[in-house]
Amino acid sequence: MKIKLSKLTFPIVTIVYSVFLYNVTFSWPTGNSVVGAGDWPRLVLIGMIILSTILLIRDLRFYLISRKKTIVSEKDETNIEMIKQPAIISHWIALGAICLFVIILRPIGFPLSAFIFVIIFALIMGMRNWKSLLLVSFISSIAISFLFINVLSLPLPPGNGILGSFTRFIGQL
Repeated sequence: MKIKLSKLTFPIVTIVYSVFLYNVTFSWPTGNSVVGAGDWPRLVLIGMIILSTILLIRDLRFYLISRKKTIVSEKDETNIEMIKQPAIISHWIALGAICLFVIILRPIGFPLSAFIFVIIFALIMGMRNWKSLLLVSFISSIAISFLFINVLSLPLPPGNGILGSFTRFIGQL
């Protein structure tokens, strides 16, 4: 399969956009002892720059290798077509999971919403061991909640009833 040069535009545009936004964040206030309003976006943008650079290098290497291999057998083409269909369905399921996360975030709170969200995405990515799936989902939702509430001092939607009590308990750790 030959990669097109246009595939390299996404990582390049993302790097340029992230660098631009990174410079914009210097006008925002920073925190003294905790992460401030300008620090958190900078950390995310640095991550975007790093990951986009990795993606650019990977795609560029693949592009250079694929230029040498211009002949593709019919068998490879049929395998590619078989791969494309489930990938499209996965994208729609992922979009639905993001919409579900946004809808259930306020009523049931962040920890349980994140737990459900991680389960759906782990299933999309192919994780099938239920013990590992539940353990990873539980630990990651608690860790993210702890990070946002205690380290970054950002409030999260607690949810209603006992779910709200659970989120407040995480905040007291």
